[in-house]
Amino acid sequence: MKRSLICMATALALSACTTVNMKDDLGQVNGQYSSFTAGNAQLFMNAEEQQQAREQAEALLAKPLDMASAVKVALLNSPDFQRVLAMHWAQASAAAQGGRLGNPVFTFERLASVDELELTRTLSFGLLDVLTYPLRKGVADRNLRLEQLRLAATVVDQVSMVRKAWVMAVSARQMAVYSRQVLDNAEIVADLAKRLQAAGNYSRFEGLREQVFYAQAAADYAVMQNKASQARETLVRALGLSNEQTAQLKLPERLPDLPKQPAPPGNWGAEALRTRLDVQLAKAEFDYATQAQGVGKLSSFTDVELGLRRKTVFNDSNGTNTTPTGYELGIRLPLFDWGGLKRSEMKAGTLAAANQMEAALRNAGSSLRSAYSNYQTAYAIAHQYQDEIVPMQKTLVDEAQLRYNGMIVGTFELLAENRNMIASVMKAIEAQSDFWMADGELQAEQVGRPANRGQ
Repeated sequence: MKRSLICMATALALSACTTVNMKDDLGQVNGQYSSFTAGNAQLFMNAEEQQQAREQAEALLAKPLDMASAVKVALLNSPDFQRVLAMHWAQASAAAQGGRLGNPVFTFERLASVDELELTRTLSFGLLDVLTYPLRKGVADRNLRLEQLRLAATVVDQVSMVRKAWVMAVSARQMAVYSRQVLDNAEIVADLAKRLQAAGNYSRFEGLREQVFYAQAAADYAVMQNKASQARETLVRALGLSNEQTAQLKLPERLPDLPKQPAPPGNWGAEALRTRLDVQLAKAEFDYATQAQGVGKLSSFTDVELGLRRKTVFNDSNGTNTTPTGYELGIRLPLFDWGGLKRSEMKAGTLAAANQMEAALRNAGSSLRSAYSNYQTAYAIAHQYQDEIVPMQKTLVDEAQLRYNGMIVGTFELLAENRNMIASVMKAIEAQSDFWMADGELQAEQVGRPANRGQ
């Protein structure tokens, strides 16, 4: 019997165990979500790899950073991103550990009396662990699959965060530039109004109105400067830049042009929805909970430990020795706790996971439609500013300039039209920023990582 048990335990221990290969896991993420990572998600294991990554990041920082380059810099350079990857490695390793057999315990005992010496050797292991090994390995495999999906979700989240930070930093910088033009315009008008008022050609009421507008423009410019600074620092943190790298960071002067046509609706059929990350995660959590409940039902009742014993007894009085062998069983008796609460906990967790999976499936279509509606609306508004409002406002400025040259309107009217033109451009920048934010949210939504999850 003991030989068969040892052989069975050895075979199980040497069978294909659940393993973790972080490089393969990241390779899978890079392949499936290349639109987010461009194949650049890596965990740098040593100082040499880290140094090479920093050099690549600094080469990208040598020129104005577009959105794609910002993502590359974050994946290469951010210590926080590397921390997240390392944590997933640790969690995946812990998940795979559940599929391994516990090591046997060897016990040596020596008992001596006046004329007798006993040496006892015991090899013990969890019998229940051996018998339930296939089930526990299945649980570990499902848990590892769950961690792999969480890794993919985390990478998508990190990239989405960098994209959002880049859009905010560039648009805030643009807004600060135009806010400065509003301030300059207001300063010219206020100074002119003051001089005309002193000459008696302008009323005190009109002069004060221009002074108030100038003061408000100065306050608005200070706010815009701070917003641009804060947005830049948010991007710096998302990229994981050092102080030296921050000094190198250069942003484009403006956001990218709008696409000529909006993206068409995707394939949002039932089969496509099942491939979303949130749906896959919910399904993996349900599979894991179901499998773990099966193992937990048995272990909640009892536990069994088997020990193989071999004893050698030396008798000095007659010069003989004996070597009895045998085994011992340790069984946990369910006298005080029958495991009912533990089984209830597992059943509740499985039920919650089942409902979470159903909720993810039901919400996926609605969430996609909502994101696409935001995208369409942001695209339409941004194009309206670009194609209609700003061009028409420019035409008004040109007309005002002609009227001013013809002495039909005065300086204040011309400056007012210029002020309106700048305000329209700022609104256009805001609309363009909203579009690129909606574009990023739609891309995250299409892979199943809603930007507003958890809210």
